[in-house]
Amino acid sequence: MKLDEKTIEKKYIYKGRIINVRTDTAELPNGKQALREVVEHPGGVTVAALTDNDELMFVRQFRYPYSEVLLELPAGKLEYGEDPCHSIYVKFRVTDDMGKLSAMGAELDKTYFVIWTTTTWTLPANVAICVGPNYEYSLLKANGEYYVMATDLAPQAMADAGITDYETVGIIRGSELEYMKTAHPFIDRTSLVIVGDHVTLESGTGCVHTAPGHGVDDFIVCKKYKEIPIVVPVD
Repeated sequence: MKLDEKTIEKKYIYKGRIINVRTDTAELPNGKQALREVVEHPGGVTVAALTDNDELMFVRQFRYPYSEVLLELPAGKLEYGEDPCHSIYVKFRVTDDMGKLSAMGAELDKTYFVIWTTTTWTLPANVAICVGPNYEYSLLKANGEYYVMATDLAPQAMADAGITDYETVGIIRGSELEYMKTAHPFIDRTSLVIVGDHVTLESGTGCVHTAPGHGVDDFIVCKKYKEIPIVVPVD
């Protein structure tokens, strides 16, 4: 990423509302120059800044119109309290596998990417599923259906679902899954399979529910895919 003095403004229309995205440069409290991204949307304003080595320095969300404020708290210094939450697994049916999963023996209309999320309220804004490009993913068969998830996380996910009788049909690298297409589970919308280095194998399925209108990591990774819309279904 190269920093310059230009200010770039773009406008998007979603459900009759205008979403403004402004990119410019800002000086951080430590004197570094950072690329600042300001997204004004119906739910408020999200501000993020990246240094010239793509290090995320700060993020803050506002419920009211943005004012010129330099944020002093680096993202790495943020602390989160322990708050119990609910999590769910959700199936996204594959609509285009580029011939790769079906070549392993999967029936496309019965094949799903399985995501795991604790932010269930952001599912209406889902536009993508992010996988780790260097991770190994398994195509599993159980109960007449086929599931795609990270090999290392599959046993726990299947156990959580109470499925003990399943077989591994094939193995595929995450990078090979990029640009496959899935159907959003309850909205008439395509969820594109993309890749991102922020995906981990700490929990879940290795298939990350991605809603760029709600999450900073999601927003940053989706910027690489021009065909992905920024959906913010917040009044």
